[in-house]
Amino acid sequence: MSHLFPEKVTVWLSIDSMTFIKSSRKKTQENSCVLVMPFDQNDALKSIDRALDQYKEKHSRAARLTVVVSNVFVQYLLLESQSEIKSFEEERVYVEYKYRQVFDQLASTLEFSWDTGLNSRSIFSSAIPEKLISSLKDSCKRHGFGLDSVQPYLMVLFNRVFNKPENKTRCAVIEGGQFIYFEIVNGQFLRLHQRYCPEDLNAHIDVLLQRENLLSHVEQDSSKMVVFTSSNNLKISHSLASVHYFTPENLIMHKKSHDLTVK
Repeated sequence: MSHLFPEKVTVWLSIDSMTFIKSSRKKTQENSCVLVMPFDQNDALKSIDRALDQYKEKHSRAARLTVVVSNVFVQYLLLESQSEIKSFEEERVYVEYKYRQVFDQLASTLEFSWDTGLNSRSIFSSAIPEKLISSLKDSCKRHGFGLDSVQPYLMVLFNRVFNKPENKTRCAVIEGGQFIYFEIVNGQFLRLHQRYCPEDLNAHIDVLLQRENLLSHVEQDSSKMVVFTSSNNLKISHSLASVHYFTPENLIMHKKSHDLTVK
């Protein structure tokens, strides 16, 4: 592969596939999907190797990858401000402690990422399996790809959709079999929690949203929640939420920010 002017490629990693989306060099041209390969989370390294081999066969120019991982691989926590914390190392110890407290032994298999500034505000944090990240790093190095970052989908969604601060926004993201609810005030996370989606989501979605309204002490005439989902089959009461339908792939391919106007 030619290493002059490497392509910028975003890889969407879902529970069963890897989608390669090449960034367009023209501002007026959308990013394009150039390859989709199967992914087996039980044999992640082999799946990644096969996908990178296939990409190299089809594209001669070198590439630097940004990998966006599905929420199914990620654990999220919102950590409350701790004024006694004075250093980055103390933050790291505290983040690891909170994940052990919530996820027990699973925490020892995770690699953590978090916003700094825990001594002055609540911060958003995420954790991805170390084995998955090491597989991505090892395979990229072996095949000659640069790996710029591994990002959780929720953060990519947040950065693309919430680029303009709002007074308060309440959201639910349904992706990868996960239901994630969060509240944002002036660009900062106020509440966040994550749970598995029930099998028959259509039968339970309105109850889930009503539960979040109760926990947030939301009055009936308050602003509606915003729900992001890729399933057009999901039926949500219009009185409870404004629904935005798009897939993670479409979010990555689309260069412009999405309109969050609640109608």
